[in-house]
Amino acid sequence: MEYADTDITDLLFCIFCQTSNTPTDVMTFRGDLYGQTEHDGKPVDYNAYKGLGVLYNEQHIDVFAKWIDKCREVGIRPWLSLRMNDRHDWDFETSELRGDLFYLARENGWMIGDEYGQFINCLDYRVPEVREIMLDYTREQLLRYDVDGIELDFMRELFCFDYLHEDTDEIVGIMNDYMRRTAEIVEEAEAKWGHEILLSARLMRDIDECREWGFDPETWSREGLVDGITVAQWWFDDNAMPVADWKARCPGTDIWACVDRHVYARECTQEVVRGFAAQYLTAGADGMYLFNWMTTPVSDLPSRTLVYGTVGGGLEKVLTLPRRHIVTWQDMTPEGWEPYAPLPLKVRWNRTAALDVETGYIPEGAAVTVYLGFDSALADADSIALTVNGRPCDPAGKVDDLSRFVGENDSGYCRWDCTIYRYELTDASRLPNLLTLALANSGKTVNVLYCEVDVTP
Repeated sequence: MEYADTDITDLLFCIFCQTSNTPTDVMTFRGDLYGQTEHDGKPVDYNAYKGLGVLYNEQHIDVFAKWIDKCREVGIRPWLSLRMNDRHDWDFETSELRGDLFYLARENGWMIGDEYGQFINCLDYRVPEVREIMLDYTREQLLRYDVDGIELDFMRELFCFDYLHEDTDEIVGIMNDYMRRTAEIVEEAEAKWGHEILLSARLMRDIDECREWGFDPETWSREGLVDGITVAQWWFDDNAMPVADWKARCPGTDIWACVDRHVYARECTQEVVRGFAAQYLTAGADGMYLFNWMTTPVSDLPSRTLVYGTVGGGLEKVLTLPRRHIVTWQDMTPEGWEPYAPLPLKVRWNRTAALDVETGYIPEGAAVTVYLGFDSALADADSIALTVNGRPCDPAGKVDDLSRFVGENDSGYCRWDCTIYRYELTDASRLPNLLTLALANSGKTVNVLYCEVDVTP
């Protein structure tokens, strides 16, 4: 097991994503779709989930039960995770992901509506039948599998209500009641299995924006409905999630900071993941959460398994290793809310522009390097005078080798046409956790498209 003897403490098994990955009397079991030649009255050739169908229906092997047992054998806590909605294949005529619930919801108008683009097929939790089906499935699976926790993944997807046309207080009340009933199911499972079962939710980065969608984590925390909340982005990693605000407003609830695999269009390296870990653990996060970092027989990437040993061990371990802090942006907000998006940053001639970068604690004696990417080459490498919290940086010239910034097919942390310059901070002693970069421009007006702060102990 590739997770054994790493920093991984908990492993979440996604059992629901439009259909169930496990046998069920409540939903469609995905393994039952294997070999189907007609779906929704249309010809299909469903073979993608042959493994589930063969394992359960032909060989009678409950693979999730075996995985759960293996986790306990190697000292990892097993969890179940439910995607509370899912947009995959939203515009496909037919899909192996879809089961009876999809067609029942479409027929009865239980989806959120046409205004939501790729999220058009998301289930509407205002509908009592939707809530009852999901609660019944949750109960069934928690009484089937002896696990240490269950996660409700609302980041797949946030669109659980037709929130553009609903009263916010009303949908918040509906979801609060749903969480109370889920907590009761967890207590029922605890009585069966004879041990504590944790309940967590994965939510977007901002508490007030969560409420706009219909989620009220402060009430969940105050009433003790959840043991933990994972603060997350939708797809691309976010370098400014307000973890400290979550800790202050949800006291007594563990707050975990999520790191997805991608910054912009490139998979994160160990050093990039460490950057997020150092930042968020310094801000008070109780742990780090890796999303979509799993390895499978078709995605056994060494770069992923290396990350399993880079985020645990607490802040003390992370701070001893090199890390990269890349400035990103918030990739999803409710309608009408302003997202965090500090770049591009225009730096006009004879003006100074500022950019904040949260890095977490920087040990004494560490070297700090700043990389700035501009939309065009500087007329003079010294035309941008950079300071960090008032301390000067020495310009180290243009970076010619962009391999650490750009991937294949123009995918990467920055674009091929971005001109990157390097700066070395002259005095990195006793820096605060939040760095303010001030760019004084004595040359032509430029736009900063990329910013990275590297810390090397």
